[in-house]
Amino acid sequence: MQSDLGIIAIVLICFSSIVITIKLLINGRIWSKLIENNFLRDNLQLPDLSALEFDKFSWLKWGIVIISFSLSLILLSVIPNNISDELKIGITGIFVGIAFIISYFISDKLAKK
Repeated sequence: MQSDLGIIAIVLICFSSIVITIKLLINGRIWSKLIENNFLRDNLQLPDLSALEFDKFSWLKWGIVIISFSLSLILLSVIPNNISDELKIGITGIFVGIAFIISYFISDKLAKK
């Protein structure tokens, strides 16, 4: 069960990084074509770059979640193997849930500054 969770985590991380990369490339190409062909009207503005400052909070959140998921896998490797699979999934869910709550409060405090 532990190796299955590790494999699932690796696949999810690889898939999400590929999706994010493709999304960023497509958005960049769309904006560059709009600028090159002068399709931007006066009322259509370029994206506000100051809004990208909050994007770093998203990376902070996912960093905290990945660390807590890894800690739960380490904890499960220390616990004896005679516990049920449902309990292992529950422990992992609790760790990830706590990580989301912590990251919410951290990003909320940083956004107010």
